[in-house]
Amino acid sequence: MIYSFMSGKREQDLYVRHFGASVGAKLVWTKHFFTKTQGNSQVPSSIRKRPLPQNVTGIIFAGMLRGNAHLFQLAKQHNIDFYYIDHAYFNSGYKNPHWMRIIKNGFAQNAIISQRDNNRYKSNFNTDFKDYSFKDKKNIVVLPPSDVVSKVFDKGAWEEDVIATLRKHTDRPIVIRKKVGTNIDKLLYNPTKQKNKIVYATSLEEELENAYCVVAFNSSAALDALRLGIPVICDKFCPAYPLSHSLSQIENLQEKSRKQLFNSLACGQFTLEEARNIKTFNYINTIRQWSGKFP
Repeated sequence: MIYSFMSGKREQDLYVRHFGASVGAKLVWTKHFFTKTQGNSQVPSSIRKRPLPQNVTGIIFAGMLRGNAHLFQLAKQHNIDFYYIDHAYFNSGYKNPHWMRIIKNGFAQNAIISQRDNNRYKSNFNTDFKDYSFKDKKNIVVLPPSDVVSKVFDKGAWEEDVIATLRKHTDRPIVIRKKVGTNIDKLLYNPTKQKNKIVYATSLEEELENAYCVVAFNSSAALDALRLGIPVICDKFCPAYPLSHSLSQIENLQEKSRKQLFNSLACGQFTLEEARNIKTFNYINTIRQWSGKFP
């Protein structure tokens, strides 16, 4: 039995319900897999986490907040297939018509799939690729993981490690752009908006105008960089991973063809109508979207 887990975020739950309905999944609430041990109004940081049902063969969930990180850990521990739903690679957001990415056993589609419609990107998201023009630029723009991603994948030292490695290979200026996200408890259950937001003098778009390279953990802004003709260095959690250089190559970056990657990613995100169609579930189960292991 496949279980679809709703977390309480309306736009994401809509996809969870419809994608699950296409395969007759059982609909449940993530919060039902937690038992309070103290407190009244919210799930506290000290709680008992329940195991998945014995008859589960797969789980569907959206995002890592509101307890879904627990489901992700259980799926890894017990080698259970999971279908992860989150923001789309292109035209992301919740305005109609909106798209969401759906990945089997992965966080983002980071492998170029062979079974794809090469016209899908052009028909729905087509934007021109700018010529590579990074060689006369200086700055390295570093995009660290958000607080949520750092906690889920144990990447609290990522920024420090990346900068230390870069300094072994280059003396170029490094610009750090942290993502404004949410404050969360240790179980990623109670998200609240940050009160003290980071305010930058320049926008990310303006920073990219002077970027020689973009280094990212998982940010989809790496795709914007590629489209603008800026090479990227990123982790396997990033959709730009197939075109990534290594940190040691920072002074020897190469131009890479981008069309195949963008065509591939366009086939890894779906409209709500597509999500509710069994053909989408079957398609996802016939392709390889994720490359690499989870920590």
